[in-house]
Amino acid sequence: MEAEGGETEISFTNGDWHIAEIINKIGDTRIHGDTYSLEGGMIKENSVLSLEAKGKMAALWSDKGFVINRNTRTSLMIQLKENSTGEEFGFSVVLKSGEEVKRIEVFQKKSQGYHFESIEFSLKEEDGDSLFVKKGTTYRHNVSKSQILTVSPYGGIDVHKQSLFFKFRKGCIYLDREGLHYG
Repeated sequence: MEAEGGETEISFTNGDWHIAEIINKIGDTRIHGDTYSLEGGMIKENSVLSLEAKGKMAALWSDKGFVINRNTRTSLMIQLKENSTGEEFGFSVVLKSGEEVKRIEVFQKKSQGYHFESIEFSLKEEDGDSLFVKKGTTYRHNVSKSQILTVSPYGGIDVHKQSLFFKFRKGCIYLDREGLHYG
């Protein structure tokens, strides 16, 4: 599956099976999450994922995750959230029917981030603002001549960060692929 997420449906010839567990490819460990009935009522919260009949399972983190729906006895819908962890993500859906065991292997690429050619905005007379101030990192420098100072607030891919503002009293700032520069 692509890093941006998506969904795929898997069909079966018969419905005589259940989801025994979901195994994380990293560490070969069982994945915990929430299990719901077909009507949406919670069956189990933060427990090892398994599903005997129709219903839904969800394992959602801030930077990746999935939802598996079994709306019919003969199909599964696997939906992946965007993977912004910086690492590939993979898991196995372990199916059992009597003594028979089968696995559905799911692999998701890591996000490469986003590149914007330009950002445009407009401000109309009736528009207000919704800015708020949050205390952040402060840099103070006392230098006698102009020099280049590089500030790189980005510690990796974080597709969930919406915006970042800087305020400078003097000097000139510019942004390039290496980060924000002040001089």
